[in-house]
Amino acid sequence: MVNVTTNKYGQTVALPPKDNTKLERAVEKVLKEIGAEYVKQFAFDETGLRAKKFDFAVMKDNRITFLIECDGAPHYKEEYYVNCGNRECRAKAHLVKRHLGDAEKDAIALNHSVPLLRINDMHEDIVRDLIISWTWQFCDRANEKAKEISMVKMLDKYGWDFDYVRPSEPTKAEKVFLNERG
Repeated sequence: MVNVTTNKYGQTVALPPKDNTKLERAVEKVLKEIGAEYVKQFAFDETGLRAKKFDFAVMKDNRITFLIECDGAPHYKEEYYVNCGNRECRAKAHLVKRHLGDAEKDAIALNHSVPLLRINDMHEDIVRDLIISWTWQFCDRANEKAKEISMVKMLDKYGWDFDYVRPSEPTKAEKVFLNERG
């Protein structure tokens, strides 16, 4: 769904979609697969006026448990802005402006005490694992002290995509520490 337009310099440029990107579709697919309750384009401002919208808000019992932001090329590639028809000398300024917007969203999430998961194109292979682990941690109230037990229970619930690898044996220093404690 590419939007072709003419910029102010008379160039015809193709603008990529602002929402429903490949990464957002992948996130939504996982959220649907695991039966998570979520809201797309969530804003803390109910009026929606001048609000910063988060790509996804994952809910549990009508309460926000965590937010997901999908950070595509506009969040880290200057070439993105050049390809959209911006002058090369201005691409870095657009990138900095995007980072300031991201920092503002980080602050909003922090002010509301809601964890924020940022997923970018480099996470494509592990999107499912990231979302499942965050859902387990924040929605399923995983409070086991042993992370190995928590991980096994999480994988039992949501599925095993990889072979389980047992933790390595404790090092000499860890054995000494464990013996001293008890």
